[in-house]
Amino acid sequence: IGLADTKDQTALRLQLLRLCHRRHQPVLLEQVARDLKASEHSLEAAYCLADAEASTQDCQEAHSELARMGKREDHWGTLARARLELEVSLSQEGARAQVVALERALDSAPAPHLARLLRQVLARVSVYWGPEKDAAITLPETSDVRDLISVAQALAYDLGEPRVDGGGPRVRALEELLARARRLCSPGGIPVELCESELLLSIQKGLEPAA
Repeated sequence: IGLADTKDQTALRLQLLRLCHRRHQPVLLEQVARDLKASEHSLEAAYCLADAEASTQDCQEAHSELARMGKREDHWGTLARARLELEVSLSQEGARAQVVALERALDSAPAPHLARLLRQVLARVSVYWGPEKDAAITLPETSDVRDLISVAQALAYDLGEPRVDGGGPRVRALEELLARARRLCSPGGIPVELCESELLLSIQKGLEPAA
């Protein structure tokens, strides 16, 4: 195989990795990430796979990978630390520190794909830290399933006690995000995180969980 062919294959795998990450297709993502493990894109591949698996039931390896990456003193380390914190115990002060670190990293992000990943996590952290429960919420304008699910998880995380009227800005925003995410997912590839957020929404509204 020629050098040009090798570079072309790597470029195609990288495009596929990013597409699988955006559309949340973890099975194919795992294979592509494995193929890129020895390439110059190994960090992105490892992060994308860990991000896709970090909220699932079998997430120990994903958390370990994010912890390993989090030891780095670069953009990937900032990203991994913030992403892992979202899965562990994000306090108000912790969120504030993560917002500052992510914004600084975003200002000097060396590549568009890294900036997109930083913005994705920043959007989710900001929902935890930013708006009060009854404040207006700005939804992301994106066709990226991961972006939608990330913000939906943040909204669902702290809905509070079930409301009699099932309303409130956070509930309405979450309904819209979940509907948009569903439309983007393949019929047989509904992410676990999406189902969990839908369950929390059903509980909040006093409804029977969707089948």
